[in-house]
Order: sequence, then C-alpha cells, then structure tokens
Amino acid sequence: MTENRTYWTTTDPATVAAIHDAVDRLQAFRDAVKEFETKYGVRARIGRNPFTGDMETFAVTGDTSRLPGQWTKPDSRLRSYPFVRNATGRRMLDALAYQMPSIPGLPAGTTSYTFDGEIVRWTGSFARGAAAWASVGVGPTPVGDPVDEAVWRPCAEEDFMKALDEHDGEET
Repeated sequence: MTENRTYWTTTDPATVAAIHDAVDRLQAFRDAVKEFETKYGVRARIGRNPFTGDMETFAVTGDTSRLPGQWTKPDSRLRSYPFVRNATGRRMLDALAYQMPSIPGLPAGTTSYTFDGEIVRWTGSFARGAAAWASVGVGPTPVGDPVDEAVWRPCAEEDFMKALDEHDGEET
C-alpha cells in the first residue's frame, strides 16, 4: 500500500509564520473589498487567475453613480467596467487584488490532465498553534517546486481533518 501524499504537516516556525501572514493578507483583501462595496453601494466582481490563483476585481454590479469617472452600462451579466479613460476607476479596481502567497516548501498546486483538459488544484494550508497543515492536490505535476520533505512531513487524513475541524471551530 502506498503512503498518502495529499496531507502534510510541519512545525517549522518560519513556515507557520508565513501561513499566518498569508491568512492575514487574505483577510485584509476581503476587508478592503467589503469596505469598497459599502462605500460605493456596489458589488465587486472578483475573478481568480486559473494559472496563478491570484484574485483581482475586474468589474462591479449595481448603481455606479457613486463611483468616480465614467462607467459602462451593465452588460448581460449586469457587470459595469470603468471606461478606458477612467484612470481613477481602473486604479480603484486594480487596488482590490490578492496575490496568492508562496508557502515555504509547498507547491502552489498540482496539475492533472483529463479528457476535458487541464485541472489545477490549489494547495490549501492553515496554521493552528505552533503547527501548520496543508492539503496538496493528488495530481502528478506540481505547480512550482514539489513538497520539500525537509520542512513538511506526510500525515494521515484523519489527523489533518481533526486539526481542520478544530481550526474551523476556533474561527466561529
């Protein structure tokens, strides 16, 4: 029987700190989007880059009259975009972006190929106390470097799920 190489754990302090920082940056992005939506009375439309995992705000839905500059009429999906010459509007949307962090010793994700094409499964990680946990996709090709086994060690799915349940219980 082969060892499950999907779930990993580490107690490396630099890695745990990097994951805490990544969580803080994601929360800051979410807070900035919520503040933008509240201030201007619109809903930000966010897209995720399928190759990097980065997120960016590309349009808004709702009444754009409170936004600076000129915006397009809503398209068939009710999305409005800043006009080309609306540099202020474009800068506002550009500022609402999140760059997927690089977690030490982990690939950004893994790639699998199916009959329908390529599937990328992004690595998920969280820190709880002095330990960090990660779920890496089962695809054969890592996006970036493979798992660094000097930093991370494989763990059982049950241990990962128990830590995840405990982590999720702390956030509520």
